[in-house]
Amino acid sequence: METGFMRIDKAAEYLGLKKSYLYLLVERREIPHYRVGRLIKFKQADLDAWMVGFRVADKPEGATGKPFRGPKSRPLNLNAIAKKVIAEVRGTLYTDGHEESDRFKGLRKEASHGAL
Repeated sequence: METGFMRIDKAAEYLGLKKSYLYLLVERREIPHYRVGRLIKFKQADLDAWMVGFRVADKPEGATGKPFRGPKSRPLNLNAIAKKVIAEVRGTLYTDGHEESDRFKGLRKEASHGAL
């Protein structure tokens, strides 16, 4: 005798979802379900109404039908990025608009006198 309720395995098959994903939706309370103790049951009408909420709208007039694709990503060259950042930091923090900072003047004098 059919009661109109289906178990989770039949509901997963009906929706075309994995059983584990359906359990996750139940746990998050994102899908209509009935719980009797530890048993989880679904009504086909509830599942149909829930699926209607995921309907994708028709494309607007004048749309080309091609999905938007951003620029193709290139592999990151981390060494180049690090060198650029270090150069920017050195240029702004150490020189601070002056030709050279006082921090390095002393070292250059020692080096020019042969002390280093």
